[in-house]
Amino acid sequence: MIHLSKRYWLLYCTLSAWNCCACKVVISKDRIAALEWQATKSAADVIAARENVMCEIERKGKEFWSNGSAQNWLDSAEPTVRKVVESVNGPLLKYLGEKAMHADLECIELLRRGAPLYGQLETCGNGPVKDSIAIGEIDELKANCRESNVQLIKKLRNDPWEQELHNLALEDAKLGRMTWPEPVSEEQIRSVRLNQRFGVEQGLKPNGDVKVRAVDNMSWGYSSEVSRPKKRPRQSVNGCSAIPEKIMHHHVDDLAVAIKLFIQLMACIPGLIKADVKAAFRRIPLLPAHRWAAAIAYKLGDEVMVACHNACMFGASSSVYNWERIGELITVIAIKWLGICVYRYVDDFFAPERAESMEHAMQCIARLVRAVLGHDAIENRKLDCGLSLVVLGVRCQLSTAGLCLFPEPSKVQKWAAGIRDALKNGILCAGASQKLAGRLSWAQTHLFHKLGRAMLRPIFDQRWTRSGKYRKCYV
Repeated sequence: MIHLSKRYWLLYCTLSAWNCCACKVVISKDRIAALEWQATKSAADVIAARENVMCEIERKGKEFWSNGSAQNWLDSAEPTVRKVVESVNGPLLKYLGEKAMHADLECIELLRRGAPLYGQLETCGNGPVKDSIAIGEIDELKANCRESNVQLIKKLRNDPWEQELHNLALEDAKLGRMTWPEPVSEEQIRSVRLNQRFGVEQGLKPNGDVKVRAVDNMSWGYSSEVSRPKKRPRQSVNGCSAIPEKIMHHHVDDLAVAIKLFIQLMACIPGLIKADVKAAFRRIPLLPAHRWAAAIAYKLGDEVMVACHNACMFGASSSVYNWERIGELITVIAIKWLGICVYRYVDDFFAPERAESMEHAMQCIARLVRAVLGHDAIENRKLDCGLSLVVLGVRCQLSTAGLCLFPEPSKVQKWAAGIRDALKNGILCAGASQKLAGRLSWAQTHLFHKLGRAMLRPIFDQRWTRSGKYRKCYV
C-alpha cells in the first residue's frame, strides 16, 4: 500500500465518505488485478507492456486473415449474415476470449449464424437470472401479420425527419444491414411483420447538420382483443421476447469506486478515458429465420416505404441483450489482456488511467475494438481523455480538492428539449423512451442520491407502449 500525501488525502477521504453510504458497488477481482498490475509499474513501463500486447493482438489478427482462418469463418456464414460481419475477425475474438477465460464464448456464434430477434434468449452467465415471464406466441404473431400491417399503415403519419429516415435506410442497405427500401406491396403485407420507424433528433453532426437516429418501435402490436391499459403488449416483437438475465450496466458509481482504489494504490489523481463503438447493435446480424418479423415501415411523401432488417435494430429488447454479450467479451479482453480497469455502459467504454498513459490506453481500446469488429468500429472523434471528461452525460472533474460531478450543460439542454417535445406532442414512443431513460440514468445513481429513481420509472415503463401516448400525472 502506498502512503498518501496530504495533497491527495482530501480527495481520497471524500470518496471514502461517499462509499460508506448505502452504495453497494463492488469492484470486480479482475479490475482490482488490473489496477494492482499498473501500480507495480511506472507509466512508461505500462505503456510499453500494453504496446507489446497490442502489437501481438494485431499481428495475430493479420495472421488469421493471411492464413485463411478469418475468411473461412466468414464463408461459413449465410450470405446476408456474412455481408453484415464482413470486417469481423471471428477467430481472433475466439483466441482472445479463450486466453482471457471468458465464460460466454458462445456469443461469438451470434456473429456467424445470426442473433435471435424474439423468443426465449439463451442464458450466458453475465448477470443474475431473472424470473421467467409469459411472452406472446410467435405463431399467433405470424398469423395476424396482415391484420396488424393494415392497421399500422392506417396509423402511419409523415415523420418530421422522413427524408433523413429514408437516407439512413439507404445507408444501411449499402452496408447490407437491411434490404433496399421500396413502396409497400400486397406480398409484404401478407408475409412480413411491419413495425413503425420514426426519427429522434440527437444534436448536431460535426458538419453542423442535425443528427437523427432511426428508432424502430418493435413494441408495436395490434390485437382485435381488448386488453388492460397496463398489460404488456404480447402481440408485438418485443412482447414475444424474453431476456433471461438482468443486464448489469456500469454507471458513475462504479467509476467512483475505481477512482478511490486507483488513488489508494498509485497516490496520484487519475485521468479519465472513454470510447464509443459506432453503430454497435447494427454490427450483429439477425438470425435469417427471424427476419420476417424485422420489417419496418415509414412514410416518404405519400408513399409507405418498407424495408427488412438484416441486423439488430435500435428498439428491440433482444438487440440490447445480444450486444451486451459481445460488449462484455470485449470488456473482459481489455481488462485481462491490456490491464485497463475499463467499464462499459452499452457501447460506451470508460476507465481511470494515469495522466501520462491515458491517451495510449484510450488508443489501445480503440485498436482492440477495430481489430475484432473492423477498422470503422470506433471513430477518432468518439475517443476522448482528460482530467475533466463527460462520462455518460455527467461532467467528471478530478482535482486534489475532490471529485466534482454535474450534468453536462449542453446535454441538459438537449434532454430538456426532448422532454418538452414529448409533453407538447403527447407522444413518447417505446424506442425514444429507452433512449431518454438511458441518458437520464445518472439521476438514479448513489452519487446523485438516487433522486431520479422514481421519476424515471414512468419513462422506463413507456417501453411497453403501443401508441406512444402517455398518461399525464398531476402533482
